[in-house]
Amino acid sequence: DGFLYKRWASEYTGGAYHTWNPGSKPWETSQQMLQPLGDAPLFVVGEAYSTTQGWIEGALETSEEVLDKLGCKS
Repeated sequence: DGFLYKRWASEYTGGAYHTWNPGSKPWETSQQMLQPLGDAPLFVVGEAYSTTQGWIEGALETSEEVLDKLGCKS
């Protein structure tokens, strides 16, 4: 009573992950994704578009890069 249990491994997406395709040049794509619409104030951060996929470091790295772009020095 009063709780929810979810066993992710039993779902069709259990254990899912993502990686860059071979030859995809993630260092270029990750820079393009930081601000994908040019000068529009839209920024994409997170490990999915970092060069350190799958780790919190990737999310922190992209966040720091956006802050640098905005002039917020870390």
